Amino acid sequence: MKKLKVSQIAKMVGASVATVYRKINSCETVKSRLTKEKGCLFLDEEGFEILKKSFQKEEPPAGNPETEYLKKLLEQQQATIQELIARQAEERARADTIIMKLSNDLGSVRNLLEEERKPIPLLCEPPKPVPVWEPEKAKDPLEGLAWYQRAWVQMFEPWKQRKYAS
Repeated sequence: MKKLKVSQIAKMVGASVATVYRKINSCETVKSRLTKEKGCLFLDEEGFEILKKSFQKEEPPAGNPETEYLKKLLEQQQATIQELIARQAEERARADTIIMKLSNDLGSVRNLLEEERKPIPLLCEPPKPVPVWEPEKAKDPLEGLAWYQRAWVQMFEPWKQRKYAS
């Protein structure tokens, strides 16, 4: 009698090793067919067949009204899903169109801004130099006076010596 490892069974059945272990632990008839050698679990051929049958999906008999109702309900749900996907595709196309239009509008606005940045001929000329303001120099109040008048102002009227005397 041929013995199979659990990992080999998982590959044959097309399930994960953890799923196979769960099925083995849930089924008592399969547990009786297990042998453990050197830390590995082995299952004989009869246990493999039992386990293989538990993995196969059972289809309910045709003509069952509940089954027919569920199939119809499933078909309606699939149709609704397909309709939603189609609507989503339309909205996506609409959004893409709006994005393209906005990007084109943005490009035209950029062109207008670049045209506005062109220099204005009147403003392109360099400014004319403006002379720096200097306060007018006040003349010396004692200038043009005779020596005796200067002495008089210096001794008796010193306020007249101010340059900005009013």
